[in-house]
Amino acid sequence: MKTSLRTQTGRKPAICVAACAVLLAFMAAAMRPGVVGTAVPTTQTGKTYRLTVQDQALLQDLTKRLFRFFIEHSSPASALVDDRARADGARYQPPVPASIAATGFGLTALSIAPDQGWLPMDQARKRIRASLKFLADRAPQVHGWFYHFLDSETGERRNTSEVSSIDTALLLCGVLEARQRFSADTEIRKLADRIYERAGLGKVKELGSAPGKISTRADKRVIRMIIQRSSDLSDGACRAECRSAWCTD
Repeated sequence: MKTSLRTQTGRKPAICVAACAVLLAFMAAAMRPGVVGTAVPTTQTGKTYRLTVQDQALLQDLTKRLFRFFIEHSSPASALVDDRARADGARYQPPVPASIAATGFGLTALSIAPDQGWLPMDQARKRIRASLKFLADRAPQVHGWFYHFLDSETGERRNTSEVSSIDTALLLCGVLEARQRFSADTEIRKLADRIYERAGLGKVKELGSAPGKISTRADKRVIRMIIQRSSDLSDGACRAECRSAWCTD
């Protein structure tokens, strides 16, 4: 199945990976057992709406199409995920770079997929292992923090891409999700731990990154969540400094 969303004008708008990932997560949650017929509150009127069988079928179809993006637009060689794609499912020519944040969203999508019947468990596990191994052993990084954009085949830094704290944090969310979902898999657990523990939060300042440079409050909260679990915070001075800077609004 190819992802396909065309406008009435025939143009081919780009698929936004972040929006794709957010929709996928929310819809997968909405499709959990027992949701059909459940009252769902609306934000505008305060009334409730009960999902019908037809609603559920629409959600199932749409979320599966969203998931396909992460399969069709990831590299077999590196398991890195493209930053974007044309809305008809075609790849850009020349190819766009892979995004470290999109790769994190892809890890979350793969963690969801087996339970939804979108991908066999063994295939999801194989893809996650390949992605984590590439990130742990081959993708360039600085103190455990990754460049935002990488070549999808080689993993090399693209152009003058920055070392990105927020995009690495989004990747780490996917890494931790995969670790949780496949916690019985020793290789996945060890690879995820290596990637996560290598990104020392006490070294963020060495990258020139600081809370004031983060564009949105939501981004800051993502990084805060990662920071609060960092092993760097075992050091008292670092813990006080990091929490003072990052862990308050």
